[in-house]
Amino acid sequence: IKNIDIDTLGIFGYNSGIIENVGIINININVDWYYEPEYITSLYSGGIVGFNDGLIDNCYSFGEINLKYYGGRYDSVAPVNICSGGIAAVNNGIISNSYTKINLSIEFYDKIGTVYIAGIAVNGTIENCLAIFNKEINYLGSNYLDNVKDCGIGGNNIINSYMYRLDEKIKDSTCSFKDLNSNEFYIDKLKWSITKWNLNNIIFEYDNYFKNSYPRLNNE
Repeated sequence: IKNIDIDTLGIFGYNSGIIENVGIINININVDWYYEPEYITSLYSGGIVGFNDGLIDNCYSFGEINLKYYGGRYDSVAPVNICSGGIAAVNNGIISNSYTKINLSIEFYDKIGTVYIAGIAVNGTIENCLAIFNKEINYLGSNYLDNVKDCGIGGNNIINSYMYRLDEKIKDSTCSFKDLNSNEFYIDKLKWSITKWNLNNIIFEYDNYFKNSYPRLNNE
């Protein structure tokens, strides 16, 4: 997608209701844009939804999101913000019992502006979720440390959720490849229901689930 006139991207742009029992693979969101007054400036892009004001429950997403902003903003114009997450970009609601395997890439070529990136979503409640993700940020603006917000899993109310990242040091919220191969991890730690999830024959190696060997919904 080149310059666009919407600011929320995903399978759904905006959710104020309930999204449940949805599994999406092969997500490939690519957006390149530069500042023009008639187009959007800030962009919010998630694997399932751009902006979540409701509930997302028992869902998963696989794929990649690549966002590239070339600049061109005048100094008198408000700064551009970019926000991206594996399930949602911005979350003012609840995301629960869900997971993502996502690659997030953001390139920002302007003097000022803020980049937010999260495994699940920025802000909101995140409960019993798993984020398996890699990130790549190329930020050419000023004050990198102040203006690039790596939010980890994300959320400002994180309950019993984990992440797997190649670039992340071991901490309480991280899990190992052994965990991801264990049914007990999904059932006992993440508290996923076997009435909702098919957790048979899971194989996770070389930082990926094998084809058709990942947690799937029973309604698939």
